[in-house]
Amino acid sequence: MDRLPIRRYELTGAPATELGRYWSAIQLVVSVFLALVVWSVVWSPIFVVIALGSVFGLLRRAKPGFFVELQDDGIVVNMLTASKIRYRDIRRADFHVYRYWAFVRTVANASIALGRLFGGTSPMIGRAGEVDRDSVELRFVRLRWNYVPFPPFVIASRGVLMRVEDAPGLLRELRNRLADGGR
Repeated sequence: MDRLPIRRYELTGAPATELGRYWSAIQLVVSVFLALVVWSVVWSPIFVVIALGSVFGLLRRAKPGFFVELQDDGIVVNMLTASKIRYRDIRRADFHVYRYWAFVRTVANASIALGRLFGGTSPMIGRAGEVDRDSVELRFVRLRWNYVPFPPFVIASRGVLMRVEDAPGLLRELRNRLADGGR
């Protein structure tokens, strides 16, 4: 059996991994405390759901560092949590093409500019149809549930966008593995 080498590509512009773990722990403690203190038919179940989502975030926490790793049978995306995507679940991989309306782009770029005042490193969003050669976008065969660190904790998505240090290299390697069926 001919095994492919494991390749790792570092994600850029991502916050520290430890923040996801601390966020889940703080959210768990606060939600359990509020569920015990606030005796309400409406609020107590909401706080219990938040506590359960926080436990999930703690159990599936990311490994140190932010990276995308191409393995023999799939790709591991290590951001807030470590999630594995099988090659057979990926419909296509390509550079990201901006699809935003002018108003949405203006609001998003204003938000990014404000975030840069506080240490943010996100790049400005390009015009509709512009290709971002620093980001790789994966499109899935069917909906995939992704963890987010706040309620509702999982969001359905048909794709994932990854900003990596060597996007052309990742895309070339990923397309080779997709053509081989991951073998």
